Amino acid sequence: MEQTETSVELRPITADEIMRILSGRRDFSRRVGRNLNLSGHPSFRVLREYLINDYFRENPITIEDSNFQGLIARDLHMPYLRGVNANLEGADLKGARLYQANLKGARLQGADLSLANLEGVTLHMADLRGVSLRKTELREAQLYGADLREADFTDANLYGVRFGGADLRGSVGLWDNPWIQAAIFGEGEFEDRGYRKTIVTNREKKIILKAITPEFDFREE
Repeated sequence: MEQTETSVELRPITADEIMRILSGRRDFSRRVGRNLNLSGHPSFRVLREYLINDYFRENPITIEDSNFQGLIARDLHMPYLRGVNANLEGADLKGARLYQANLKGARLQGADLSLANLEGVTLHMADLRGVSLRKTELREAQLYGADLREADFTDANLYGVRFGGADLRGSVGLWDNPWIQAAIFGEGEFEDRGYRKTIVTNREKKIILKAITPEFDFREE
């Protein structure tokens, strides 16, 4: 029996069951389905078209507290997704459209989110270590307190991204990104107020101070 850190039992789920979205199902919270290949499912193309033509703001799909580690769902269209505390470690979500999603506290270590649309996404305190954000749309994303060590920001749109309290040590493509001057690195406001000062190395501090004047908590490598 699989359980989360809060001892909530997770019920198994298959790719076929996820396809029930086509019949109006929206709640997939507290489920477990590792290494599901939605992109390879015979109905995935139909699902994508259905999702593109649906409206999610008032009735979003929910995967809160679920474990979809290793999920393959390239080019998935699922804006306003509710994925608080979801486990998406190692997921292949290249090109996915997840704008305005709530992924607070989610685990995305090693996930591929390159070319994805994450505009306005909430990723407070999320684990994004080693995640690929190459050419990702991150405009206005909220990354307060997120663990972004070794994350790849090459050619990502960082306009208005809020990094307050994030751990950015070892990140790639961030310090020379042309959008860095439009990002926000100072302490931010959000409901938990559990953020820390932004964590960078001394080398990274020198680069970023050319554009902004945040508060830093230095931790030597």
